[in-house]
Amino acid sequence: MRIGKLSGVMLIIVTLALSVAMVASGQEQIRVLLGSHMDYLFDAAEVFEEEFGIAVDIELVTSTDLRTKLVSSFIARRSPWDAVFLTATLVQELAGRGWIADLSERADALWGPEKEGLVLGSFEAGEFEGKSYSIPITIGAPILIWNKQLMERVGLDPDAPYEWHKNPSSYEEFIEYAKAMTFEEDGVEYYGYVDAWAGVNHARFQFMYEVQARGGDVIADDGTLLLTSDACVEALQAMYDLYNVHKVIDPAAVTYTWVFDSAAPFWDGTRGMIFTWPFVVGLSMDPDTSAFPDDVGWAPMPAIKTSASTDGSEFLGVPTLAQNPDLGWEFIAFAASYEMQKIQGMTSGWIPIWEDLLVDPDVVANQPQAPAILEVYQYPTSTYMTADYTEWTSILQAEILNAVMGRKTPLRALQDAEREIERVRN
Repeated sequence: MRIGKLSGVMLIIVTLALSVAMVASGQEQIRVLLGSHMDYLFDAAEVFEEEFGIAVDIELVTSTDLRTKLVSSFIARRSPWDAVFLTATLVQELAGRGWIADLSERADALWGPEKEGLVLGSFEAGEFEGKSYSIPITIGAPILIWNKQLMERVGLDPDAPYEWHKNPSSYEEFIEYAKAMTFEEDGVEYYGYVDAWAGVNHARFQFMYEVQARGGDVIADDGTLLLTSDACVEALQAMYDLYNVHKVIDPAAVTYTWVFDSAAPFWDGTRGMIFTWPFVVGLSMDPDTSAFPDDVGWAPMPAIKTSASTDGSEFLGVPTLAQNPDLGWEFIAFAASYEMQKIQGMTSGWIPIWEDLLVDPDVVANQPQAPAILEVYQYPTSTYMTADYTEWTSILQAEILNAVMGRKTPLRALQDAEREIERVRN
């Protein structure tokens, strides 16, 4: 597939930078490690080759195997790749071990320190100790998606949830809606809400939303745990109440380990609302997938004091052992450019990183959820990334489920989590 040429200033900047990089490296080929799902970057690689005569050798890896592939290579003191796919969790580990390059100066030189026009909330999770060790290449944060058909069936206004994120205390209306859509009919059980709370850290998305929506934080800027704060205890109590008191969430939520587990009963029309990733909107509007393709609503999550979510952007970075780090950076800058990001938004299901593109008619025609994603990033979306993120969130995940299942009170579960995390840290 051939894509149109780059425009004006961006093309001049990239061309000059590439000329310098090619002379310095003596190379006309770069190697890039991408996730197996990242077909949205294939077009960028093709245009990169056409524009600059530099071949892009792409290697693919599953997200599950990504860490093993990178760590085993870096431990051996080699990197076959000049640019690599990174998750926010991996950024923390690899930057902490000195295995990926600090890109702050390069990014500031290209976009300015303020990164004007970019969705800034997406950069936070890719930072380590305040420095940019990766660049977001697609953004996203969980949103509320709902079945308008089911809402109308039980006498609810299906357009009300569009405004919930703007109105403090709308969380209570969210609960009432969930209650109204929880019932049994002809032997079929309906639930007002569904999510995936099992698996690796999945319950933490709901927990971090609940905490930030109450104006709180899970961890302070200096890394101090805040798990026993009022906001955290109230957040976990709310999750307990959804499951045990209001009984509006699909009880299988504590067994669902990934998005398609929880989306399946949503798509069959027996679950009213779901808190999940934006790509689910498109599948919900697909008649081959969904029982209500013409009756799908989506918006940021309901507000308590504010709305909130958790960033789930994906990143590209440059290994410190890369043979051609300058070319690796130039490929990243090219893929993140306004022009390439617009193509990505128009031709794939992956959200661009530029604010204007999230309301661009050509992008919205392909990704109608894009404007809602821009709204999400006006609210807190922290994932609280730290060098020991994997360790402490695993402990937290277990204690969240202990509380939800009634094995401990929310306060006791969070006290135990904080104690165990401090023990592991020390």
